[in-house]
Amino acid sequence: MSLLLQYSIIVSVWILSLLLILIIPRQKRRLAMVAFLFKQYITCIFGHAVVELQLLAYPVRELADVSRTSFTYEYMAYPMTCAVFNAYYPSHRSGWIQFGYYVLFTTVQTIVEVLLVQYTDLIRYVRWNWLCPEEVTQLTLAALLLPPRVALKNVGILTTNPYNRKQ
Repeated sequence: MSLLLQYSIIVSVWILSLLLILIIPRQKRRLAMVAFLFKQYITCIFGHAVVELQLLAYPVRELADVSRTSFTYEYMAYPMTCAVFNAYYPSHRSGWIQFGYYVLFTTVQTIVEVLLVQYTDLIRYVRWNWLCPEEVTQLTLAALLLPPRVALKNVGILTTNPYNRKQ
């Protein structure tokens, strides 16, 4: 795949991520913002660790002179996915619906990652040992989507709505 096409994918991810802001309901924007920032913090740490341990490589990336991680993935795409996930999380639905929501989100992310690994140089597995790649990725992604929900619930962001306050 040509370098121009791969950089076009990176630009497209940025545009799509910024457009996702528009689909977040107004009453959920504070929740989404906190989830976005929380996920940026987590992915910054884990992203650098994975690259430094030479488990993954990002041959085609922006800011290559500054960092070996993918700036787009670590600071925009994955945090924005987490923000949308939390904004639309079906917290008042049954456990099966919530489980299905996790499965849906992680399945889509896994499919996108597999396609990027197979057809581009945006991600390369160096020493990433997969027994069952899709299942491992889904469990990892589900585990990383959960902490913002727990943290936000503990500080009261999930239970209060600033737009419903009586004046």
